[in-house]
Amino acid sequence: MANVVSSAYVRMPFNIGNDIDPKSINELKLLMKYDDGFVAYLNGTQVASSNAPEPISWNSASTRNRSDNLAVISEEFDISNSTDLLVPGNNMLAIQALNDTPQSSDLLCIPKLIASSSSAEDSLSPSAIRYQGAIALNKNTIIKSRSFNANKAEWSALTEGTFIVGTPASNANLVITEFNYHPLDPSTTEEINASESDADFEYIEITNIGETEINLVGVQFDQGIDFEFKINTKMNSLAAGEQILIVKNISAMESRYGNEILNFIAGEFEATTKLSNNGEALTLIAADGSAIQSLTYSDQQPWPTGADGNGFSLSLINPSTNPNPKSAENWTISKTPNGSPAGIVLYDSSFEKWKIIHFDINSPSFNQNSASESDPDNDGFSNALEYAFGTNPKNNSVKPEIDYYIQDQDGNEYLAIQFTAAITGNDVTIIGETSSNLASWNNSTILSEISLSKDLLTKQIILRSDTPITIGSTEQIRLRVELDKANQ
Repeated sequence: MANVVSSAYVRMPFNIGNDIDPKSINELKLLMKYDDGFVAYLNGTQVASSNAPEPISWNSASTRNRSDNLAVISEEFDISNSTDLLVPGNNMLAIQALNDTPQSSDLLCIPKLIASSSSAEDSLSPSAIRYQGAIALNKNTIIKSRSFNANKAEWSALTEGTFIVGTPASNANLVITEFNYHPLDPSTTEEINASESDADFEYIEITNIGETEINLVGVQFDQGIDFEFKINTKMNSLAAGEQILIVKNISAMESRYGNEILNFIAGEFEATTKLSNNGEALTLIAADGSAIQSLTYSDQQPWPTGADGNGFSLSLINPSTNPNPKSAENWTISKTPNGSPAGIVLYDSSFEKWKIIHFDINSPSFNQNSASESDPDNDGFSNALEYAFGTNPKNNSVKPEIDYYIQDQDGNEYLAIQFTAAITGNDVTIIGETSSNLASWNNSTILSEISLSKDLLTKQIILRSDTPITIGSTEQIRLRVELDKANQ
């Protein structure tokens, strides 16, 4: 055809056998290697073209030249919308091949027609569930679905829906109950190997204070740290009364608190965020964008300063009452070092265990000698006091270390009391009280300082009055120890 005409005609008959229903073909592709253009017809109807003029005539030329490098690579044309042109038995694919000029020295036209068919049964995923009625969901679920058109033998587009189960989290049922913004440095071999710094032991604990399970999907921290509960988050719902943790480093937390803590960790802080040692805003928002809790903590009083690197966490007082988290007075430090994330206490001491250590449980006088109010060594300190202050109930030469003095702060003088206490469990509380008449006492002291001994067995505490000393006034200060009634 060189120097004669720009077009050439190619006809390729093909047969669809009796074992294939043309209606079941739902995908049809034409693969073309061509130089320089073409128009393709399926059973007399145009289905594809490239570089072809409009209108096309018997001797048309392509609208542009196509390089030889592209010509030898198959180009795919999806003609699935033309599957209805196919008929049982004999069919015809006709192509008008186009050169850019009659003088062209070469021509390429190599077509390939690929058809595929499927039925609902043939293409159904083994993990798919055929819809036959309502589907009961007992947890947050993503459902992907599509429908099959038997007449066209084709599937619809895939659709996806997220279904949330349970009561949404809100400021009425979800609270931040504890967080550790400046933990102790790693000390054991395991902790050192699992962490890069003390920041890796940071955590935030949230608690469901409601009466029903709540859904956490969409809940997120957007100040302080970045974290969002998603449908694929390890834990995205919370039963009534349960706690869950978001942590800086899962491996570090496991090295310090043991494998048990993995049962409570929802995930890690995102985008390398961390809690500030100097204090910052911490905000938790609901899926609908409303604020669940927002607070700005500080490493300065009136916020408990014992949480600033001294080994203790910040813990919400009476969380079941949903107190205002913005008020420093509603927060205290944990009773033991490293806090109690999800209820895990490293210093698992209790008055019951302490009694067994110090008294012979097989002795007939065990119950009498070990009672909380008993004073077996007659030193003036009951067993409850000996337990709280870490002294020996059978050695009257060692008594609790308690000193009183005047503390200067910000140009004012305050009555203060300093003492050493044991690292005990959560069953004992030491409270500072003040009075002006020795008759009525008020819980009106402030934690001024707290530190841990190097062996982490005792803590040194200073409590001071919350009001300065004034001339002509009288003030007394004392300590009161409360032991859980269950242990008395």
